[in-house]
Amino acid sequence: MSLKLEDVTYTHSPGTAYEMHALEHINLEIPNGQFVGIIGHTGSGKSTLVQHLNGLIRPTAGRVLYNGEDIWKEGYPLRELRSHVGLVFQYPEHQLFETDVITDVCFGPKNQGLSPEECRKRAEEALDHVGFPKEMYEKSPFELSGGQKRRVAIAGVLAMNPDFLVLDEPTNDLDMDTLDLLQEVLMEYDGTILLVSHDRDFIDRVVTSVIYMPGDGSVTEHAGSYSELLEKLRGKPAAKEDKKTAAAKSIAKATVSGNAKTAKLSYKQQCLLEVLPQEIEKLEAEIAAIEEELGNPDLYTADPDKFDALSSRLNEAQQEKDDAENQWLEIQMLKEELEKTD
Repeated sequence: MSLKLEDVTYTHSPGTAYEMHALEHINLEIPNGQFVGIIGHTGSGKSTLVQHLNGLIRPTAGRVLYNGEDIWKEGYPLRELRSHVGLVFQYPEHQLFETDVITDVCFGPKNQGLSPEECRKRAEEALDHVGFPKEMYEKSPFELSGGQKRRVAIAGVLAMNPDFLVLDEPTNDLDMDTLDLLQEVLMEYDGTILLVSHDRDFIDRVVTSVIYMPGDGSVTEHAGSYSELLEKLRGKPAAKEDKKTAAAKSIAKATVSGNAKTAKLSYKQQCLLEVLPQEIEKLEAEIAAIEEELGNPDLYTADPDKFDALSSRLNEAQQEKDDAENQWLEIQMLKEELEKTD
């Protein structure tokens, strides 16, 4: 099984004043049987990228190939493709629509032509994998909490047993026990997994490689963990220049050429370069403290409001840390480029 993007470009609002290239000339082959993390700040194009993989978005230019076939050629069975490339949406509300949980999870297997008995069996197995209680099978998915909706959405895709499992921010709204359970499910999954997430710790525990999207329409591939990539970007540029470094250099050169006499970091950028590492350290400590509290198995039943507030703050803190790290990297790279012009 193979999934490949050839020179893919995707443009928002082409031909208008709001035209923007979310993806630009992307060449990417997803390794079969691998666990790949997709990272980048908010708005960098992660969701746009993964929605190309099963034909939810058509590229403005270039080709998406599944097993060597262009998925946008005339007559290609996109519905069948989505049985092989399963996508869990960032917002589970966009995925749930049936009258009750069990019917919703049965929907995918039913469209694969399986018998009602086999559909039910797969649905129950998938719901059990994500720790969803049997006594809630008949509830409406719209009566569930955010974390419960996400479990059902993940189960709905697992039940189809796709060759490629694509998850867009699957750790949002999940408590620590469910995160551990999700990790077990994914590690046991017999297929290729692509995981979009801001949860650095979770990515580090599970992925074999990462795709980094700096927000300029490009991607950078890295064999290893999120933390390893971050350290690589924080360090001195390697002899072989990656796309992230090239993008930063391009911005820096534009700054220098546009204002040659005063090309330097602004006072605000200099301050941020010193302050951001301290903010990142504080956020890491806060995240660790919240995760420790959420790890208390009695918290949800004893104080559900506090549990929900901590879960919400955890997501916010992880997002803030991710944004701070990306901002620091961009300023640091700009600084290094400007120093070369002195």
